[in-house]
Amino acid sequence: MQNILTWPYKLRAGHSKNPAEGACIMDAINWLVHGEHGDHPPCVDPIFIEFCIGGNDNMPDNMRQKFLLRAHLLAGSNDPETRGARTKILVLSALRIFCLWL
Repeated sequence: MQNILTWPYKLRAGHSKNPAEGACIMDAINWLVHGEHGDHPPCVDPIFIEFCIGGNDNMPDNMRQKFLLRAHLLAGSNDPETRGARTKILVLSALRIFCLWL
């Protein structure tokens, strides 16, 4: 599967001042969708932003690059009417992962 978003730079942990030196997934989405630099794109639900920043910053580099395959699903997710349902899904997913680690 090809990347839906054409991002020519490597994703990295943490926010970057210069995307050409690498950027987190939120920097990439903000740049590609809004043409702005920053790790809080207005088109992405704030819950997803925090969840993805935590994941992005704590995963190995090779896995982080796979974020781009699904980044297009995050763009346009900032819909307050469905925020409660998304929060519930993320919490349940996090609990499942935590239980697997036990």
